[in-house]
Amino acid sequence: MTQFQRDDTANSHIIANILLVVIVLILAILVLLLCNIPNLSLPGTPDEPPVIFKITKITSVPPDYTGVIMISHTGLEYYENDLLSAKIYKDDLLMGCRIATLNGHNFISTNHIGVQTIGGTGCRSNLWYPGERTKIDISNGLIRPGDSIRFDVIQKPEGDVISRDTVTV
Repeated sequence: MTQFQRDDTANSHIIANILLVVIVLILAILVLLLCNIPNLSLPGTPDEPPVIFKITKITSVPPDYTGVIMISHTGLEYYENDLLSAKIYKDDLLMGCRIATLNGHNFISTNHIGVQTIGGTGCRSNLWYPGERTKIDISNGLIRPGDSIRFDVIQKPEGDVISRDTVTV
């Protein structure tokens, strides 16, 4: 009878350890990629600004179509309203409405095109807190039923659009 000799020089445990390390690394990379997917954006596609300042109501009353836009701060942090400006678009075209500041006291002395007055709790003090609203009185005849109105809020001095909301009248 022949006896089998035991060979202790096998390499299978080394290969198993290497394979285990490779599998763990691949799984770690996959988990890392899955965690970062919301932060990925395709090149050439700009991210849409969030809705921090939301259009809550638009009125346009015939026969002269007196227009009023009500804006509510739906964000979580306060903003210094003197460092905010706004542009109002109709059907994605700038309709001539530019607001140099959203501070009610400083608004009076600015060149505000297409806007007669602003008022409300959001523009009374130097800060616009979450939940506060601002009423924007648009020049007569600019807003008609069926128009798509876009309200962009711009952070000064950088000029970045920090909020955008669009509503159809």
